[in-house]
Amino acid sequence: MGALSAYQEVGSLALDDEQALEELYVRLARWCDGIANCQRANELGERDRLIDRSITLLGLIDPLIDVSAWYEIASRILVLHRFAVQTLVRAKAESDEAVLEGLADLFINLAEIFALMRSTRIAN
Repeated sequence: MGALSAYQEVGSLALDDEQALEELYVRLARWCDGIANCQRANELGERDRLIDRSITLLGLIDPLIDVSAWYEIASRILVLHRFAVQTLVRAKAESDEAVLEGLADLFINLAEIFALMRSTRIAN
């Protein structure tokens, strides 16, 4: 019985969809900075781990993007995901932090899109 009440309590603290995606994109932006820092420090194992985590997270976010409700926006976001994955793979293969230039900003912009969507939904 205690586990059920704990689950219900956690469930009530859950983020709404847009807020969760917003926070995941902010995390991806932070990881981009971490990847660049690891590259500069020649910590290639940690850099590769962050790149792999970023690619995995983007793959987990993909099915959460609702193309039925916001088709044009959603399809463009999925294209940006493909671009981000390609950029991360290239950064890993080329060991060049310059490849990541602008990627953290892309993730921040995606976070802002979901923040706007959330605020629009709440206002309505």
